[in-house]
Amino acid sequence: MMVVLADPLVASPVFPDPVAPMAARANRRDNWEAWWKNNGNLYLRQRRPLLDRVVSGDVGFSTGRSRTHEDPFQGLINPELLQTELIPELVQQLEEARSSYVTAAADTLARIADDATRDMIYEHLSPLITDERTAVRDRSILALGILGHKEARQDLMDIALDTKRGRHLTASDGTVSKHRRCLAALGLGFLGDSDVAAPMIKESRKTNLMDVRGALLMGAMHAAPDDRATVSALVDRLRQPIEDRRVQTIAATALGQAGGEAARSALSTLIRLLKTRESPGELRISCAVALGALGRVDDDKVVRALMQGTQLADANLKHVSLMGLGRILESADEKQRTPRARQKIVDHLLQEVVQPDQDANRPFAALALGIGLREDPTDSATREEVAAEIRKVFEAETDPFMAGAFAISLGLMKDPEGAAVMAQRLDDSPTDVLARHLAQAIALSHHDAGTKTFLKEVTAEETQFSVRLEMGRALGIQQDVKAIEPLEKMLQETQSEETVAGIAGALGAMRCTEALSPLLELLRDETRPAGSRIRAITALADLAEPGDTSWFAPYTVDSNLFVRNAGIDLILQR
Repeated sequence: MMVVLADPLVASPVFPDPVAPMAARANRRDNWEAWWKNNGNLYLRQRRPLLDRVVSGDVGFSTGRSRTHEDPFQGLINPELLQTELIPELVQQLEEARSSYVTAAADTLARIADDATRDMIYEHLSPLITDERTAVRDRSILALGILGHKEARQDLMDIALDTKRGRHLTASDGTVSKHRRCLAALGLGFLGDSDVAAPMIKESRKTNLMDVRGALLMGAMHAAPDDRATVSALVDRLRQPIEDRRVQTIAATALGQAGGEAARSALSTLIRLLKTRESPGELRISCAVALGALGRVDDDKVVRALMQGTQLADANLKHVSLMGLGRILESADEKQRTPRARQKIVDHLLQEVVQPDQDANRPFAALALGIGLREDPTDSATREEVAAEIRKVFEAETDPFMAGAFAISLGLMKDPEGAAVMAQRLDDSPTDVLARHLAQAIALSHHDAGTKTFLKEVTAEETQFSVRLEMGRALGIQQDVKAIEPLEKMLQETQSEETVAGIAGALGAMRCTEALSPLLELLRDETRPAGSRIRAITALADLAEPGDTSWFAPYTVDSNLFVRNAGIDLILQR
């Protein structure tokens, strides 16, 4: 779960454990909203990256433009503009005296690099490892991993393994700090070089620093997810009865992220730990996450374990188990996408949705169904049946928090009838809470029914900021270029940092050349507050990244992995 820091530039952040505060809110109907805010990107970005859909010709836009296999990058940002307009501007930010500008620019440069620019960007980022500013040194370590440059491998390895050279690179007095070793380990995972896995696994067995051990295991898994030795090391840590709970938690979720047949060898261990009452709560939650990622609809023991998890007293475990069932539905291959193969899971989740005495479970079950069925074809009988049931409960629901979850479920399933109903409800001036959820849901459905309302509300000063912000995000999700002009006009008319942040985020989500100019103008406007200009830099990363934007999703999974103690949130703030 991503933790948003008040100050992203602290040298050694202390991250709160989200499990305790979430447990305290277990009986609140808005519990799902906090969960979705922190974990939604895993489901919104990872499964169907935009560019994959573009190449397949699967994306249509309400502007009338379509993208085809012959011209897959029509409308996306022109790569030449990266070299002539954007990269020089960001490199200039690296010379800023204020570290906040430098770190934001380093992140963005790392994310937008392609084969033509990676070497040049490496030359600008590599000196930052020895920068005198602690925040810059920390952020540059992870940025080099995200950049994916082969020359960064040795630097990151020396830092992660705390060698003499690593201590010199980080200007460390004595050993390299745990914080930086963890960042380097995660950076090595981003590099995607399978050769780094073996030394990282070896070091994980030697070190007594639990945070470092967990980060090394996580980094090794991302570097070599198909390597049996890496999977074996994760399973071994998971089975150790005296292992630190943080490391076990990381090992469990790392196995889920690894996927593949090798990781599925851990299913029986994950089930056992999930069912063991003596297992720490975080570990049981991570096991449920992993089972949802690794399980298949025909894995009776996995499905049964997660169904049992939805009936336990621990509210957090209930919710993650429900979402795990949704992930199993989503991952079913074409042969398994028959009503008979998945009906057991569908019936269980629907039963949770329609039971009025299960308020705490109902929104999570609805979201699980939306996630599980969102890839179904438009003629899927299962999707039609479920969408009809959720439309009924949505229309009858008066609680805005509860109705919001049902709306997002319909949006995930891209239900056209549901989108029309939601658009009508949005026009009826709902509460601010429901308006936010309706905006996101309609945008997720890729239905243009709400565009006019989105444009009106995002520029209405009398509308609560949180609603305007969500309307801006909705416009970004829809990627409708008609929205760029009014958003740009609003940028020129407002000085509110909060409003600027919302508009910049919407422009960044557009992923098209037309949105580049207003973001660059915002960055260059020295009359703007620093926070607004920095938000422009992070939005430019979303806008110009050449691949899909799911690279960070594996680190923002459903449970607390304690990887947050490695400082990953410094780069993942949204």
